[in-house]
Amino acid sequence: MTYETIVAIEKFIENLDNPRKQIIARELVLNTDYEIKEIKVFDKKDLFVRERKSDNVYKLSSFISSKCNC
Repeated sequence: MTYETIVAIEKFIENLDNPRKQIIARELVLNTDYEIKEIKVFDKKDLFVRERKSDNVYKLSSFISSKCNC
């Protein structure tokens, strides 16, 4: 993970509106079953999470919302 990706993840977590979402995001960063990457899509960078077992890729914000149910 690059320094820029780490900074982007921290900014993303700080901007989450719900403390529960922040906890889920921090746990996700430490979970080795997932990989978080910053990907450039249409001249805009966004954060995505990839499940290592299945190679499924999700937008990070959508993934956290689905896990939080809040």
